[in-house]
Amino acid sequence: MPPWHIDRSVGVQKFKNDMSLTDEQIATIAAWVDQGAPEGNAADFAPKPIAKGLYWQGERDGYGPPDIVITAPMQKMPAVHQDVWWRPVSDIPITEPRW
Repeated sequence: MPPWHIDRSVGVQKFKNDMSLTDEQIATIAAWVDQGAPEGNAADFAPKPIAKGLYWQGERDGYGPPDIVITAPMQKMPAVHQDVWWRPVSDIPITEPRW
């Protein structure tokens, strides 16, 4: 939730790195909604890439593979059951302080 009011004339007017929509962008979206929110031409859409298996998003963002991956033991719980506090214990193969 942004730290400002809906009414732009109330409170602080400018924020550093403000990602709010401009009045023109808001008008474009409102006009699209008023037209019934048409989908557009399906030929203009590129299919989303399908991820195979688990991945770390940071690797796709260019940060490289993770330094270490720690796996927790499997946990099974009946479909109809009270909540259970799961406290897994995993060995962490680190011998020096890491941040």
